[in-house]
Amino acid sequence: MITWDEIDFERKLIRLPAGRVKNKSGHTIHLSAPALAIIQSIPQREGHGNLFGTGPRPFSGFSKAKAAVDKRIADLTAAEPKDWRLHDLRKHADTMMRER
Repeated sequence: MITWDEIDFERKLIRLPAGRVKNKSGHTIHLSAPALAIIQSIPQREGHGNLFGTGPRPFSGFSKAKAAVDKRIADLTAAEPKDWRLHDLRKHADTMMRER
């Protein structure tokens, strides 16, 4: 989750504090022009400090989203999708990016 106060629009950065980073060391993410444009297109909602999500917490409903994806796969392929987890997408992306 990224909060609006972690984004520095002038310097085009996201600064994650040490307490939110796995290695307990602060982390700075430099934003490309397209990434910055996407972030700037997201409306800030009063009472919600998180960049993404619509509820009080950043994300929820992963099981409902996965069920919707599974249904879409079944509709498009006329077959039930193989057993998979959302985590598989991260692993696959990591593998593909390392091969480039």
